[in-house]
Amino acid sequence: MPNGRVWTKSGWLQSASLTEAELLQMGNTHYCSIGECRQRPRFLCDYPTDGATCDAQLCGEHAVPVHAGRDVHLCPYHDALRAAK
Repeated sequence: MPNGRVWTKSGWLQSASLTEAELLQMGNTHYCSIGECRQRPRFLCDYPTDGATCDAQLCGEHAVPVHAGRDVHLCPYHDALRAAK
């Protein structure tokens, strides 16, 4: 997580104790994976991880479009990671 922070619907929270996997497990199959967001997912995170993609379920508010005209989105965590590179 960038600087030990976690993205929630309310914004960035300090939470160095959470791992990336724990962050993604905070969501479920019916809601956006980010924090306590209760919107229905419409996108998956396409960030590459170990031969696959992150696949965090994301609502329209939390999905960060990467390429205009393509169905490629990132979760806020992976967007921040990409921006830090």
